[in-house]
Order: sequence, then structure tokens, then C-alpha cells
Amino acid sequence: DCITMGEAAYYKPDMTEFYPKAGWVLRPANLPEGDPGRSWRIFEKNGKRVAVVMLLGQSGFARIHANNPFLAIDQLSNFLHKETACITVNFHAATTAEKLSMARHTNGKVSTGSMLSVGGLDPDAKVKEFLTGIPSWSREASAQPEAQGTYICFDDDGKAISIEPFRISGKEIVNEGDSNSKRN
Repeated sequence: DCITMGEAAYYKPDMTEFYPKAGWVLRPANLPEGDPGRSWRIFEKNGKRVAVVMLLGQSGFARIHANNPFLAIDQLSNFLHKETACITVNFHAATTAEKLSMARHTNGKVSTGSMLSVGGLDPDAKVKEFLTGIPSWSREASAQPEAQGTYICFDDDGKAISIEPFRISGKEIVNEGDSNSKRN
């Protein structure tokens, strides 16, 4: 029902025009207020309301100047709890420490938190960036494209009682002589 974007939410200029037309695509909630697009949304499924929030970590994303995600989720969870007990958060972060800190910080406040890529980008370029400290203009990873998500069941209090990940493999379509690949 929705797709969440990470630090690349505005890397392609046409996305700023697309966001207002696509309420199912969520950009990070801790980007500046007034940026195009929605950062959270409440969906109704089988008579239950579920909030989905997208947040972006601050470590490792030099091209983006996101606000503090910890403060953002505090404000959003207080507001969203008035609408539903079920709040899911996709926290897109580059460091394990920040991810684990967010998981601990949101415990009790929210319900939850390409296979050959690093954050959706070419892994060799990202490893080189970590080794040298020089920002990489990495290309998107296209080998073994895959849609990933979770199927979550909640109890009436908004507590996640089960979570099942899903993975749907795609295939890369390469046109001979064309340097740009298309992915399904």
C-alpha cells in the first residue's frame, strides 16, 4: 500500500513533481517541513487503522540535511497515537549504532521498526567510500533487483504480535548497446 523513500528521495528532480500526485510514496518525515510529499500516512485495513512513518538517520548521509529523527518520532508518535495504536516506522539509517539506538528509543512508542547492494547502491563504491572517506557518486545497484517489505499483525493495543518479511525477486532488463538498464 505504500513505498518509503530514503536519502535519495529528491535525487531525481522529477520526484518533487511526482510526490503530490502519489500519496502512497512516503519521503522522510525528518526532512524540512514544507518539502514535497507525505512523510507519514494512516491506512485502514480490515477495519483497523495503521500508521506508516518514514524516517532518515543522520549518520552517513552527507548530501541530505535531515532533522533529528529521534525528536521527529517523539512528536509524530504522540500525534499518531490519537489516531491509532498501530504505528510502524521505516528507519532508513546507514549505521548499525543509529538503527539500534532508534529501536531502543521507540520501544513502547511504536509497533515496529537489492540483495546485492549497500543501501540500494553499488556495494563496491560504498565500501570504497568507507575506506577512503571520500564521498562516492555511486550508481544504483541493479543486480538481482528485489522488492522487500513486511506483513505485520497487530493486537488491539497496537502491539506487533507477528511479523513476516517478504521478498519478491525481479529481473534486470538490459538493452544491447544501451548503458542504462531498466528494472522490473
